[in-house]
Amino acid sequence: MEIKTSVAKKLMDALIYDNDFVNRFTPFDESKHYGDWVEKIAEKVCFPDNNMEYFTDEAIDVFAIGDYDEKEEMIKKCPELRGLDKVLNEYYDYLEETFKL
Repeated sequence: MEIKTSVAKKLMDALIYDNDFVNRFTPFDESKHYGDWVEKIAEKVCFPDNNMEYFTDEAIDVFAIGDYDEKEEMIKKCPELRGLDKVLNEYYDYLEETFKL
């Protein structure tokens, strides 16, 4: 589960920092920024056929904050990622509501 937790946090960090949910007025607070979402997201991280290519730093950026078409292409290649996409969208909504962009 450690690898899945690490991947979950990288995905979350990409969303947090790319969307300015952390700045000089809103410093990072693990309990607020991560909350109970780490476990929810880690649960959806999957490694089909033990293929780690979907979780390189570049792939994480594409999946978490990249172009919609690029992300959909990844999901076409690996449909198991659809659940992860859904929970990341829910997490983004949580961040947006909590930190009022």
